[in-house]
Amino acid sequence: MNKRADRMKRMKKSRVKVSKFYDNLDLDESEVSQSPKSVVCAQDVAFFDSINTKFDSQYNLNFLSDPHVSQKQTYALLNDIKKGYENEKYEKMFNECQNTILENIIRPFGIARYLFDDNDGGNVTTIHNAQKGLYASDKDKYNRLNYTNSKNSAGESFAGGPNSVGAQVTRSKMDKNGNVQDGYTGKMEKSSNTSPDHESSLSGHHKNGGFMQSDQQKADFATDRENLVITRRDINQSMKDQDKMEWKEKKQNGRKTTNKKHFDIDEKRLKTQHKKGQKVAQKHSPTLTDKTIYYTKDIATTGTKEAGKMGLQQAIGIMLEEFVRATFYEIKDIWNNGFNGNHLNSIFFIVMKGRLNRIAKRITAKWEDAVSAFKDGAISGFFSNMITVMINIFKTTSARVTRVIREGFLAFLKAIKMLLFPPENMTWIEAAHAATKILTGGVILAGGIMIEEIVEETILSILPILAPFASIISSVLLGLATGLTTIFAAWLLDKADLFGVEREAEYQATIKKLHSITEDHYNEAMKLSKVFDGPELLHLP
Repeated sequence: MNKRADRMKRMKKSRVKVSKFYDNLDLDESEVSQSPKSVVCAQDVAFFDSINTKFDSQYNLNFLSDPHVSQKQTYALLNDIKKGYENEKYEKMFNECQNTILENIIRPFGIARYLFDDNDGGNVTTIHNAQKGLYASDKDKYNRLNYTNSKNSAGESFAGGPNSVGAQVTRSKMDKNGNVQDGYTGKMEKSSNTSPDHESSLSGHHKNGGFMQSDQQKADFATDRENLVITRRDINQSMKDQDKMEWKEKKQNGRKTTNKKHFDIDEKRLKTQHKKGQKVAQKHSPTLTDKTIYYTKDIATTGTKEAGKMGLQQAIGIMLEEFVRATFYEIKDIWNNGFNGNHLNSIFFIVMKGRLNRIAKRITAKWEDAVSAFKDGAISGFFSNMITVMINIFKTTSARVTRVIREGFLAFLKAIKMLLFPPENMTWIEAAHAATKILTGGVILAGGIMIEEIVEETILSILPILAPFASIISSVLLGLATGLTTIFAAWLLDKADLFGVEREAEYQATIKKLHSITEDHYNEAMKLSKVFDGPELLHLP
């Protein structure tokens, strides 16, 4: 400040010299207008007055204050600077808006459609979802043969001939006349009319975690003799995989009587068998170790796949976005300068090759950004998959919610990264402000994903002829809508200025501009001072 003040004092002295020189010329108005030297001096006096005004308004130097500088002039200068700052900010915001729209159209509403095949319940089967009949893969689905035909830990199977466990149990219950006692009615029946029933059903066991187990463990459950009840074949077929206590109260096949009454079920026997079956089911349920191994293995497998897909989505998105920008730049250049542009060779293919090379170079130059985006996408894909599994242990997520979690976690990851590793010269407060905008954008994008189906259905209902393009149109519309909304939300956050970042940025920009104005004027003054201090002015006091 002192240096500037000293420099300003020197300029003021120069201004006095110029004024005295001008006064000593003692020229009338017509002579002034005709004398080149006097014109230069008059311009210089006016110039120094301008500097003085702006300098004083910047530093509020009362000891240098010029009585001709009014508060109104000071405010006018500050308003000009503020207006310039806001214009720059809005131009930057407009560019960000274009980038956000392009990014949303290409990535979450574009590439993601082809990379991901989201299902209700996520990528890993949980007990909660299995009980609803939702399985993440075919390998997890119920297959009775895996239980009845697989070998148990003793090398036996439930079905498969006279030596099977089922046949052995039946023979063990037969009297010398070949009759067996029905486990549910208590009546004697011909063994040929009966079959062993799994009191705790195989499908029920599967839904409660059996899908996590190996075929041998499934066979262990299917061949547990404590769970096998000999009953009439028609009763067995009627029960199927139903819970026995629920089955007995049902009226099936159009009958007006319950199964219990129709089949003359002894409820006391049924309850006794039911309790035995529950104990067997509990004994064979997956242990905590089984569940941990299953979830760890499946989360690692599916998480790796999701990480690769999400990484690709981000990396390919970076490349495609740059391709679009570069292409539009070339088109704009052709529009403004003609197809040949600055090319000396006006041959079409040579010019075209040159433009394509420029596009290729711009895309290639983005490889570092693409690698970084792949890394962020991969981390996001892996952990969002894990979060989805955790949620599905308690609550089933729809396919669309799975997408929201994936894209939302990416925004969350970017926000955390912004806070922990802010760009150079960015303060923590500024990083917090930027992170808030990123999270807000993630929320808006999530909203867009949630209404995507509604938008598609609306397009189809209005113009069914657009059915083949409905997904593309909805992607563009949602990318546009979410992009504009994101920028509008960012503008509101700037206005709210929760962290005082915008006020500080505007203040710093104003100070920087004032410094710039002062420096420019000072440098110009120094150039002119050479004229004043030159040989032609040596005669001045």
